[in-house]
Amino acid sequence: MFILNPRMSMLLTSKYCMEKNIFTRFLPILTVMVLSMSFFSCSKDDGDSGSSIPSEVYGTWSGSLTTSATGTVRSMSVTFGEDRMGTFTYSSRVYYRVANFSYSMSGSTITCKGVIAGEDGVTNDFNQQFEYHTTYIKPIGSYSDFTLSK
Repeated sequence: MFILNPRMSMLLTSKYCMEKNIFTRFLPILTVMVLSMSFFSCSKDDGDSGSSIPSEVYGTWSGSLTTSATGTVRSMSVTFGEDRMGTFTYSSRVYYRVANFSYSMSGSTITCKGVIAGEDGVTNDFNQQFEYHTTYIKPIGSYSDFTLSK
């Protein structure tokens, strides 16, 4: 018969709870990513729906900001694929959010529509616009304090 030391039992329980917490924390984000990928992959192919997108837009744009008063670092990255699909991530000491989206471009405005999820498991519609400049993009509205570059 095997008897666990009470301290060992407590350590095993604590380790199990910690691993379970990490898993349950990121499960909603993974679920949204898989669901949005399957949703977008099943959508009708519109072909070239209007304006062409400059090849310089494709790729990952990122930036970070540090709040001088608290030293908190916030970071953001956006990836635009040639297939008009993209990903968005935002992180700070308090939040982590990820979105999958489809996008279009009219003039210098890139419009993204999709689904965003946070580590709390809450999902919402993701609607974000960016103003494209040759060397950087700037969010319009939400997150407008960021400037993203390649």
